[in-house]
Amino acid sequence: MRIGIIGSGGSGMSAAWLLDKNHDVTLFEKRNYLGGHTHSVEVILNGKNHIIDDGAAWFSPSIYPYFNAYLDIVGVEFDWIPLSLTYYNQSKQQVNCMPPVTARNILAMFTSRTTLPELLALNKAVNAAKTIVANKQTSVDFKTFIDGLSVSEKIKENFLKPLLSGLWGAPYDETNTFSIYPLMKYIVYHKPSGLQYYNWKTMKGGTKNYIATVHKNLKKTTTILNAEVQKIEFNKENNTVQVFTKDNTYSFDKLIITGGARDSAMLLKNSIDYNQAFEILNQFKCYKATLATHSDVSLMPPDRKDWSVVNVTFNGVDSYATIWHGSKNNEDIFCSYINPDNGLPKNLHHTSEWWLPCETPEFYQLQNQLATVQGINNVYLGGDYTHDIGSHEDAILSSVNAVEKIAPDSERLIELKKAAALYKG
Repeated sequence: MRIGIIGSGGSGMSAAWLLDKNHDVTLFEKRNYLGGHTHSVEVILNGKNHIIDDGAAWFSPSIYPYFNAYLDIVGVEFDWIPLSLTYYNQSKQQVNCMPPVTARNILAMFTSRTTLPELLALNKAVNAAKTIVANKQTSVDFKTFIDGLSVSEKIKENFLKPLLSGLWGAPYDETNTFSIYPLMKYIVYHKPSGLQYYNWKTMKGGTKNYIATVHKNLKKTTTILNAEVQKIEFNKENNTVQVFTKDNTYSFDKLIITGGARDSAMLLKNSIDYNQAFEILNQFKCYKATLATHSDVSLMPPDRKDWSVVNVTFNGVDSYATIWHGSKNNEDIFCSYINPDNGLPKNLHHTSEWWLPCETPEFYQLQNQLATVQGINNVYLGGDYTHDIGSHEDAILSSVNAVEKIAPDSERLIELKKAAALYKG
């Protein structure tokens, strides 16, 4: 079977890998590198080479069974990172380090007026969200959830809302409209047991190494970089999908379109054969996230002793997260979600811009509608936005779902499902 895949992010690469052993696959990537949002930035600092992932980065044993199994099979090694979190309310000069593991942070619970009440409020929010997460109640928006908590309005506005908004990277002024389900799922599943850190995984060599390793595993896949797909048509005479690039025309028995909802909609915009899919995709609301890799310590809490792996800063108007990628060696290397209207960080190394979906209750309704157009005229839609909260696990699952429909007897699909079952327990 001849299968085309548009997009080389986590979903596209895993779809190619799943199909490669048994089918002839062509992988199109519009950029000049493989990976899409699975992207690494290399920075030389103090004579050392740092690899910073500003797209997909961390994963856990708990809610990433397919991704863990996939990395095991293709042979990608990982490191463990004890995940710490600092919330810094810049306008009030208040800091809360979580979980309170060190003696300094434990002392702060009893000497600070805000630390312990905020921790108790977060615990109350987590407990209230457990049923929502377990039952995937995506119709509950952030405002409805927060309004229902028996927590002071001051803590809601000065702590819970900016913390959860910053952790997710959501536009602060739109946080109230987001579904609470994606904002709380990570916290519910990864809440530390007692006064200890929850350990997460990162890929050795960054996601750049992960994508390169998967690519080396592809034997029957043709990869085309700088591929500007201009339109897609269905050939009714021979039941094939035609993919037109700037330079060539390709014919496939099946086509998988991965990437974001916005890019997928643009690909199908002028194709009457896929108008139903376009109408659904075109309703997804997206926002542009800007990630800056930098060495600007002014974006961190003022006292270095309060720095964590993840740092959420609230300035009274915006809330943003800064990842301390140099935490292991105490290096000043960070990646921050920023509002470029407020200026760029000093000592800037790189910026990336990703279009991400606004995960409102309407987002999940559209996600369900996508299932009704999968396979129409031999086109399937993949990408993290098509499944659950849009994590890298969901990107892999979207390719699994597509391949199950296209080629359910593929050897690697069967192998991956068996390996993922072991992680699920």
